[in-house]
Amino acid sequence: MSVTVNKDEVSTLTFENFTITDPEPGNWTVELFGANVSVDGEEVSLTITGIPTEPIQTMVVDIKPEDDNNTINCQNMNGNIPVAILTTNEFDAMSIDHSTVRFGKYGSEAAETHVKKKTGEVERHEEDVDNDGDIDLIFHFKYGETKLECSDDFAVLTGSTYDGIFFTGADKIQSASNNESAGYKSIIWDGLDGNGKMVSGGIYIYNLKAGDYSRSKKMLFLK
Repeated sequence: MSVTVNKDEVSTLTFENFTITDPEPGNWTVELFGANVSVDGEEVSLTITGIPTEPIQTMVVDIKPEDDNNTINCQNMNGNIPVAILTTNEFDAMSIDHSTVRFGKYGSEAAETHVKKKTGEVERHEEDVDNDGDIDLIFHFKYGETKLECSDDFAVLTGSTYDGIFFTGADKIQSASNNESAGYKSIIWDGLDGNGKMVSGGIYIYNLKAGDYSRSKKMLFLK
């Protein structure tokens, strides 16, 4: 496929349309600059970011490893979301260039929040997150930079290895708000587990948390 550039002049304004073809695997950025684009002669720039539509490799992502429900407070813009990339038989997390990793609604938004003060370099966090004897990577992203919304039910992570291989992964999330007003509240459970499958009848334990308050009770689910 060829690259086409079209120019149309309207009054003193010039518009240019570029077609991007066959981008290299990985995150990419296109910047367009013009010295006399606007009427008053100010320089105008346009930045477009994106990722290839066909990722090279997928890996296992675990959002909030200590929370099986992956619950995220969608009203806390400054809240940090821990996200782990797990080492598996098919993918070695140690091969990841951690400075390339992005996380959010489409996988191109937020970067690791922890950076070295003197150099500005992104910090690397290695640990055995799932206790299987393999070293994994864990990242921390500020919710307000992810572009996630309360209606979203999954998030995407992308990046590349030191060898330049692009990878991507995703995990489900549950959005919650801690700004409920006082009073009686009700929640209807549809009987589905975290994978969207109907559970069997029996006794289940639910846990209610509100600030420092936490209480667990039993409930009977009949089919």
